[in-house]
Amino acid sequence: MPFNADTVKQLIDSVAKPTAEQLKGHKALGYGTAGFRAPHFLLESVCLRMGMMAALRSASLGVPVGIMVTASHNGIADNGLKLSDGDGGMLHPAWEAYAMRLERANGGQEVVTVLQEIAKEAGIPHFLKSLNAAQPSIIIGRDTRWHSPNLCNLAIQGAEAMGAVVRDLGIVTTPQLHHYVYSINRGEKKWSTIQDGGNNAVSLTGYYAKVEDAFRTLLQGRTCTGPLVIDCAYGVGSPGILPLVDTLKDVLEIQIR
Repeated sequence: MPFNADTVKQLIDSVAKPTAEQLKGHKALGYGTAGFRAPHFLLESVCLRMGMMAALRSASLGVPVGIMVTASHNGIADNGLKLSDGDGGMLHPAWEAYAMRLERANGGQEVVTVLQEIAKEAGIPHFLKSLNAAQPSIIIGRDTRWHSPNLCNLAIQGAEAMGAVVRDLGIVTTPQLHHYVYSINRGEKKWSTIQDGGNNAVSLTGYYAKVEDAFRTLLQGRTCTGPLVIDCAYGVGSPGILPLVDTLKDVLEIQIR
């Protein structure tokens, strides 16, 4: 789908940036090592814009990139968003600066201008002009916070407005999201398998196969004594580790708390 500036403007203007009153008492939004992190109600416009940013990054690389909606160990009222680069690692520093420029833009017209500037600086000026541009690809995941689905959906809307195809992994850990970007872009077919489970659920078959293979290789035929107790603090780690409880039960007893 060709880039449509009017569509992007309307979408951006439909999700207002936080007001000065809302920002009072909170740190200024910034993209750091953990991406953006803030109280969840400050992040709606950020997530929408970062979906667009991820699409541009994918277009510049010609491979999928990732979006993870999470605030990790922060309290339940917080959330965040970070981008996984094409190598499955942290976003390139130059693109961290681009992310901040896009977040700071005021209104739809300025966002379109910033997107055009970034595309030119990144060496893909024709991406936003072509009638048949290569389609960006995004892999997205989220944690278990109650506000994560809404923020995730906003990021998806932003990416799709830029013509991207989005694969939603649903509830995953951050390492799982990074793993899939890494494995897909390295042609690791065995480790990048994703199976659809119905009801918009997916099974991360490749991830668990890789973890199991690595753990059994480490053991070299031995078994472990005593249970491994994992405290996931009611977070995303609990559903993330659950499949390994069964597949490794012959060599390791895992207890999830």
